[in-house]
Amino acid sequence: MSQATITRSFSLISRAPDKVEARESINLRMQAFRSLENTYLDVLFDALRDSTLELMDFAGESKAHVKEHVYNKLELNLISSSYQPKIKIKERMKRSAIQYPYFAVRSWLIQTHYLSLIIRELITLLSDSLTHAVRFLQGDPLSKPVMGRLSRALRADCFGNTNFLSHAYISNLIGQVRNLFISNSHLGSLLSDQISLTEINSTQVQEFLEKCLKSFSRKKKGKTQVIPISELKSYFFKLYVARVKKQSTWNAKHVMKIKDMDAFKQSRNNFFEFLIDSLHDVLGKVPGSFTHDLAQKMFNEILEDSGNSAPEHLIKGIFKPFTRAARVDIIPTRNGFIQYFGQVLKNQLILNVKELFITGDFITEMNNELDFLKESLHNLVNRPKIRNLALPINQAEGIYEADFSRLTIKLSFRSKEFIEYRVKDEKGRINELMERGATTRLPVLTIKGRKFLLHLPFELPSNDLSKHSSPETQTSRVVIGVDLGVKHLAVLSVMDLTDPHHPVEIARYFIGMRTLFDKKFNSVSGRFESKERFNHSHSKKKSCIKRKLRNMRHEARNIQRKVHEYENHFSERNTNSPARQYKHYRLTKTVSGAWNRVKHLNEEIIHQLQHLILQIALYHNASLLKFENLKWSRHSKKKYVGSYLAFWQTHWFFSQVQESVKLQASLHGITFQLVNAAYTSQTCWECGKRGRREGRNFTCMNHALHASKKPIFIHSDLNAARVIALA
Repeated sequence: MSQATITRSFSLISRAPDKVEARESINLRMQAFRSLENTYLDVLFDALRDSTLELMDFAGESKAHVKEHVYNKLELNLISSSYQPKIKIKERMKRSAIQYPYFAVRSWLIQTHYLSLIIRELITLLSDSLTHAVRFLQGDPLSKPVMGRLSRALRADCFGNTNFLSHAYISNLIGQVRNLFISNSHLGSLLSDQISLTEINSTQVQEFLEKCLKSFSRKKKGKTQVIPISELKSYFFKLYVARVKKQSTWNAKHVMKIKDMDAFKQSRNNFFEFLIDSLHDVLGKVPGSFTHDLAQKMFNEILEDSGNSAPEHLIKGIFKPFTRAARVDIIPTRNGFIQYFGQVLKNQLILNVKELFITGDFITEMNNELDFLKESLHNLVNRPKIRNLALPINQAEGIYEADFSRLTIKLSFRSKEFIEYRVKDEKGRINELMERGATTRLPVLTIKGRKFLLHLPFELPSNDLSKHSSPETQTSRVVIGVDLGVKHLAVLSVMDLTDPHHPVEIARYFIGMRTLFDKKFNSVSGRFESKERFNHSHSKKKSCIKRKLRNMRHEARNIQRKVHEYENHFSERNTNSPARQYKHYRLTKTVSGAWNRVKHLNEEIIHQLQHLILQIALYHNASLLKFENLKWSRHSKKKYVGSYLAFWQTHWFFSQVQESVKLQASLHGITFQLVNAAYTSQTCWECGKRGRREGRNFTCMNHALHASKKPIFIHSDLNAARVIALA
């Protein structure tokens, strides 16, 4: 019978009378243990450098292999922690301290091996095509054939073990190679020399300017058309006027706090009419070479900015450029339009200026730099460092004793010292698992904030992991079709298939954001009820989680933009003052926290949704849960599926919701199934013919095939849920 391992976490409470002193004492011991782990890391890297240890000494993963090839070979039992005040850790505890350093070095060796293989493949690819060089330096994802080639090259690690790496992981490795290349190559000096030799009146530069001016396009009658150079001035003047009006409207609404916006717009349009006509007359008198002269002026500014940049920042500035938005004032002026038009041209030139510098000599030099990077990887790749306070127990004798009948454990860091802790298990999870035949394994102890935690693994037969389903569930013919969406997070159709030829819908549920967060499902009546907190007079406001998500995403992107602006602004000036470094550190921490808040809210939505779907399935004794297979939308563009779905689709629709429901359904003895998603919202659930969908409304006019002999008018998401249930 196969075994499965599950882990449960418990708080540990000291038996000592002085809790504060006990907490400080365990903190000191855990910090001394972490210091010893980092000391072992340094010893292992030194042993690799002077060939005391070979690569294959890190091939094994067993405790016996680690002890024989590393611990005993280097005599690590003689090494003490450098932590102050010095705490003399006993020898048996030192054997546990080698576990994380050993596997950290082993992972570092595998990572360095993969980076070396990627560099080898990149040298070949860059010689074949300039496109690969541009995409690599820009940080853009490589093509699928290239990713397939890299996947085959990385099939085996440095120890000969076969691995199947995902494209996301390989892309991450390529990004690491790019970062190492940019920070350690001398291509910036080569680019700086090329920029200093660039002549503005040369034929190459003039052809480049002409090409950039011809790269502007617009949509007209649903078709993309190139804008002639002679029409660029008038086209962007119209956009400039529209931007000015939009900015003036925002200023009037949010700054001036004007209530009657219709009257303001009327008076503004009357005032702008004269200004716009006079600007038309002024701009009509400018020479025909105005656009080309302005583009040439902007190109001169780009060369000056690039010439003033430090060589180490030049590669990123040219191949991964940062463009500033063209700003406008609240009143249209001649100088305002020239600044706006000039910034638009400058942004276009910045995005294409790399074409001037990608030459055969540049690619040759780039390959030489990659060769040097490959040889120097072991010195350039950051070495791991252990930061968390974690204690893996790899042997119990002499350092760890557990008595789970009394819910106590004992730890010993030093000789002749045992510290007793009480395991906080108010729900009785340990006894429950042991009654089911589970056996405990050696745990890991961590400190998180002010808590001392015990992460205890249990091993038990895999068939005992599932909760026993009721006899009603085992014989039930109730199937639930789930249609995931954006307006409604999920629409459920509960179908009774006792008679497969005449299915009966028992119930239907439309689960939106407010249903999910403002109501609760009554498992007795099968209805949604308002949560008690909304009966309070001070808490009547309804939830709007989607708006909150949009605002949080907008906030995170704004902070991210500030970080990029700050990095580009000071990289151009090569400033490294401590004050600016600290500000950059605070900005990066802020943007990380903003995206973490978005992630946590998304995880909460998924948790609530899967819990609610499971509650409904258990109430109706469903035997089968059906979802549509949404792989088709995994990489869909925003213009096809919408901005909200395009942002969340990978981990929202396809992965997290369905995988979470699948896991919980298997634990409750409910079958999970994916069905083909093609045309589920356009096919009639009753006759199976193609109907017509208009927004949220679905219509099927094949009344002769319906049991009621009438056309069907139904909510499109409900129709899709029924189709999924009957598929």
